[in-house]
Amino acid sequence: MLMCRQVARALAEHRYYELPWYRRWGLKMHIALCGVCGRYHRQMVVMQDGVKIYLDHEAHDDLHSTIQLSEQARKRIADELAAKEAEQGGSES
Repeated sequence: MLMCRQVARALAEHRYYELPWYRRWGLKMHIALCGVCGRYHRQMVVMQDGVKIYLDHEAHDDLHSTIQLSEQARKRIADELAAKEAEQGGSES
């Protein structure tokens, strides 16, 4: 059976495609049975999907048109910046 360190390294380096079928099967079994490695695998998949989406948008040169803050987020950031400025302005006097 594979150890967690070996599984993490194989997932991070995408080396599992190079493994023979019986090693890949062992890797899949370890991921299915080990909660920590299963969570790590899901996080790697989410990150890889995010990178693919980012690169796709970057290739089509529409990256800035798709990344926008909501009005609620803009207001929250503006309010926090104003509070920090007021806090710093009051402490410098």
